[in-house]
Amino acid sequence: MIKFGGIETAGTFGGWSLVDSTTGGLPQDVASGIYVAFENRTEKITPIYYFGYQLVNGMNHCLVCRRERTQGERIIRDYVTVVINIPPKIDGYKEAKLVTMEVAEETILTEEAKKAFDEKVATLLGTTHKPLLEVGRQIVKGVNYVFICQSQTEYLDTEPYLTRITVNQFGNNISVVEIKRIG
Repeated sequence: MIKFGGIETAGTFGGWSLVDSTTGGLPQDVASGIYVAFENRTEKITPIYYFGYQLVNGMNHCLVCRRERTQGERIIRDYVTVVINIPPKIDGYKEAKLVTMEVAEETILTEEAKKAFDEKVATLLGTTHKPLLEVGRQIVKGVNYVFICQSQTEYLDTEPYLTRITVNQFGNNISVVEIKRIG
């Protein structure tokens, strides 16, 4: 775990500078870089959540995106974690490339985070929340665990959406601090 501004980034995100924002505030070079990185792909990629950036061989940007693809006459929608690289030069976004794209199907959570999530969030009624990313944790009156989740209201024909959920564990007490829709 690497600390950034009081937050320890989760495992694979060590070394990332956290931005933690919905993509309404996406920097122009990142927005343009995503367009270039995905312009020749058949699936539609829509940035939802800008996780952060990392300086390695240019600037790497990590985002959670909604992906739509066609299989026969069926449209399949899911969420993917995307890392794009923008080379370190003027107009580098024109040469942006996809570094990795992983389907956010299965999340590896720390044992403590999984326990906190399962005890409080998984038992909420009316909406299901599936963790896609354990973004990190923060020590403040116990431990705050921050998750990016795919959420869906439990009604017929509702579309899933992304939420950022913060859960606090203070001793044996676990509570939901915030559920924020981010996409």
